[in-house]
Amino acid sequence: PEDAGSEVAELQREREAAYAQLVEAHKMASLGRLLASVVHEINTPIGSILSNNEVILRSLEKLKQQLGASRIEEALDIIEIMKSLAAVDKIACERISSVVRGLKTFARVDDSEWRKVDLNESIRNTLKLAGCEFRRRVVVETDLADLPEVECLPSMLNQVFLNILDNAAKHGGAGKRITATLT
Repeated sequence: PEDAGSEVAELQREREAAYAQLVEAHKMASLGRLLASVVHEINTPIGSILSNNEVILRSLEKLKQQLGASRIEEALDIIEIMKSLAAVDKIACERISSVVRGLKTFARVDDSEWRKVDLNESIRNTLKLAGCEFRRRVVVETDLADLPEVECLPSMLNQVFLNILDNAAKHGGAGKRITATLT
């Protein structure tokens, strides 16, 4: 009887370990899909910045020549073009920064301690990242009430929100709306 009890206990530990591995594998698969979307989302603004940088460098060289030839009007036009490109680059950098901040918040895989979390912020961060994956297929509308913070495991909560959004996007079809309501 003692051997049977210890064998059952060992099987129980093995089952729990296998379950934990399965949960972690599912989380990593979701995170992998999310990262692929994020990389794609970041690639566009980076391409814009690199392209603008080339134009700015060429413009600076032309500007140098124009100023040397005392062609002030053409030099002022070049300055306006460069200001416009710098404004586009600023927007691109802000977009990248926003995605990276959201990813950092979402992907805290080492965050295994219970702590208080703002549900609305957690949903917004998850939506920002999930939007990279399905933004052209699905429209997400939110109606988020002012709620008190809740004590939870933040990474697990984010994973739940991501799974719900992912399932809704997959099963809702193209052009569908998802409404996230917290009251």
